[in-house]
Amino acid sequence: MIISLMYHDVYSTSPSESGLASDLYKIKIEEFEEQIIRLKKIEEKTPGSIILTFDDGGSSFYTPISHILDKYNLKGYFFVATKYINSPGFLTDEQIVNLDKRGHVVGSHSHSHPENLSTFSIEEIQNEWSSSLSILERILKHKVTVASIPNGYQSKNVLESARIANITTLFTSKPTTKEVNYKGMKLIGRYVVLNDMSTDEVLSFVFSRNKRALLWGKWLTLNVVKLFLGNKYEIVKQKVFK
Repeated sequence: MIISLMYHDVYSTSPSESGLASDLYKIKIEEFEEQIIRLKKIEEKTPGSIILTFDDGGSSFYTPISHILDKYNLKGYFFVATKYINSPGFLTDEQIVNLDKRGHVVGSHSHSHPENLSTFSIEEIQNEWSSSLSILERILKHKVTVASIPNGYQSKNVLESARIANITTLFTSKPTTKEVNYKGMKLIGRYVVLNDMSTDEVLSFVFSRNKRALLWGKWLTLNVVKLFLGNKYEIVKQKVFK
């Protein structure tokens, strides 16, 4: 069994230091390192059992996140919303190249990080994926075939557009360990880490089947009710997944 964890930004003083995510998803550096130390011990006992992913492309991907991962000989999947590259609080071209050279995986998180990618036309979705991949490939000088869906809004058009863009592995926000094959493209679910979670709670994603089942039930419920919530869905989602 493989557990994929979804992080966003890590900060030393203020959540506003890096990225565009809500403060709910931003973790203090001390708490992050504590989690990594504990996760490393699990990884040593069962190599390949944990995947660490990071969404949005904030500058904290480089410092401190990648340096903490290197310290404990772990690798991360860093998903970048390419519109924000070289902007204040986000990764630079040079940092993206450096992450790649050090063995971390750099992937797409769409171009503009729309609130709900699934509401776009299929042509607009295709442009989000293709523009992001083109920018990353220009920077890295090699193909990029890994991506994650911004805000977790998955639909048939989102998946089909990613597949057409030659993405081979797509990380979702479904809280599941089950990998799904979508027409040759691998779909991998993730468990989101929030700023008010203790290290023990984060590790419960790994050790507790009941915890994972609870999150799966919450996710299914939200996917039913979000049809009726409109713009209030994100507020409710943040409360439910605490």
